[in-house]
Amino acid sequence: MNLFQKNTLLLLSALFLFSACSKEEAPQKQTPPQSVSTMSAKAENLPLNFTYPAKLVSDYDVIIKPQ
Repeated sequence: MNLFQKNTLLLLSALFLFSACSKEEAPQKQTPPQSVSTMSAKAENLPLNFTYPAKLVSDYDVIIKPQ
């Protein structure tokens, strides 16, 4: 490369660098936060009742013996 080409490349690189840095971007619009409903939780003792709609019965009986 001769001296003219080196200087031209350097000048174009500098112009590109400064032109890229000088742009000011417009601030992006932010969406407002979504409104949500909140509730307070209260600790309470509740009775535990379990009812099942069916009864499971096996066809086979298994006897487990310790060794």
